[in-house]
Amino acid sequence: MSKLAIIAVSKTGIALARKISKETGAEIVSTKRGAGIKTVKSAADFTAKNFGGYKGFIFIGALGICVRCIAPAVKNKKTDPAVVNLSEDGLFAQSVLSGHEGGANTLAQTVAKLTGATPVITTAEATRPGALCAGVGSRKGIETREFVISFEKELEKRGFSSEDLSVIASANAKKSEAAFAALADKLNVPFVCYDEKKLAKTPKPNPSGTVLRKIGTDGVCEPAALIAAGAKKLSLEKTKVTLPSGKKYTFALAVADFPPARGLVAIVGAGPGDPRLITVEGRDLIRRADLILYAGSLVPEALTAGAKPEAAVQNSASMTLEEQTALMRKFYKKGALIVRLHSGDPSIYGATSEQMEILRAKKMEFVIVPGVSSFQAAAARLDAELTAPEISQSIILTRGEGKTPVPEGEKLSEMAKHGATMCVFLSAKMGRKVQNQLLEHYGAKTPVAVLHRVTWEDERIWRGELKDLADIIRDNKLTRTVLILVGDALQNKGTRSRLYHPRWRHLFRAR
Repeated sequence: MSKLAIIAVSKTGIALARKISKETGAEIVSTKRGAGIKTVKSAADFTAKNFGGYKGFIFIGALGICVRCIAPAVKNKKTDPAVVNLSEDGLFAQSVLSGHEGGANTLAQTVAKLTGATPVITTAEATRPGALCAGVGSRKGIETREFVISFEKELEKRGFSSEDLSVIASANAKKSEAAFAALADKLNVPFVCYDEKKLAKTPKPNPSGTVLRKIGTDGVCEPAALIAAGAKKLSLEKTKVTLPSGKKYTFALAVADFPPARGLVAIVGAGPGDPRLITVEGRDLIRRADLILYAGSLVPEALTAGAKPEAAVQNSASMTLEEQTALMRKFYKKGALIVRLHSGDPSIYGATSEQMEILRAKKMEFVIVPGVSSFQAAAARLDAELTAPEISQSIILTRGEGKTPVPEGEKLSEMAKHGATMCVFLSAKMGRKVQNQLLEHYGAKTPVAVLHRVTWEDERIWRGELKDLADIIRDNKLTRTVLILVGDALQNKGTRSRLYHPRWRHLFRAR
């Protein structure tokens, strides 16, 4: 009983089913024929005959159809499979049956993450997305620091990391245990406690008569881990640990039966500033994100306007990289979609390589969504083609040498030797120095453009000659968010590309 079944009866539903099946290995069932589809005469008959033969069912379509299909087969929450209903528009994934005992809550979260839907979970105790759940028990009053250090070491001994945990669970009798609460707080995960009667009813491999006599359940850590994970099996059975002080605690680990809802960090290029210039994919990710961390000193807040009401939106301008990572990690462990919103394109002066290094080290999945760079927006505002035929066939993206040094051979004076179109970032505070270095190889009358906050509502643009560059910057008191463009391509001299010349023959057009 390890399989999932996805029941879809429309083309739209089948398309969603294929997306879910690709990640989960679920079997697609439909009244329609198609590659990789188990074709049946009736979805209702199939459900009735096979309800006990699958670990879970995912219905795609109207909730009423789902309910009518499963109604005759529903028996007991301890034995019924998980049932989730995904709306045909892919907007909502609802846990319908066996949310906690059968794992439908976790399955709904998984389906939601794979399709971009919003999970709808109405049970009192919803399983947290995440691979690993820890159940803990102890005698009263164990020392906090001693326990936390010991617990993390015990996990490491067994090949686990504390960062993998999604919840710390125990009995109601341990609600006030400061050491357990402190561990959960340190790991940024919930600390949940279950009623002793519920723990007693949960099958466990190592029951204890002593614990039963003291608090009314024959086990704490094992059933707590199983309930928190919505699982039937433990990954690690009850383990007893003696602290240096002589006090003891127990812990057990369980993994959710269904694949956990996976977190994802999307490093998104916000574009040059105008909210209309972000990519369609970037905009859609913002609408779906659970956390938006945007570089407020370079990205207008207006770009986050499409966020869903419950999303957390945080300006990262005052945060260190470590603080940003900690916040992203907190959301990631809950299976959240995180958008790290950068100015322009993430590959250009975005400080993204150091972030990617940390994400890889912490095994956090990420994707990069390109954006429109300010140099491209600048060319559009200037009505310029930066690679003008017979004038400049290269574009150099660089910056002046300020507090942060540049590699040897990449100083402006060296780059200027090429005579290419040059886009100089992050250099407004050294206008005179930039001008003098460029003048070593460009003529004094070389066209220059200075753009301040290009495409923003308060955008300003100046044109001139290279000899005027420092004065333009000084007279207008420009210090940041400035882009300098230099090169003869900024001035159209009437050159023509051979691509569309009537005498030029190529693969797609005869002479």
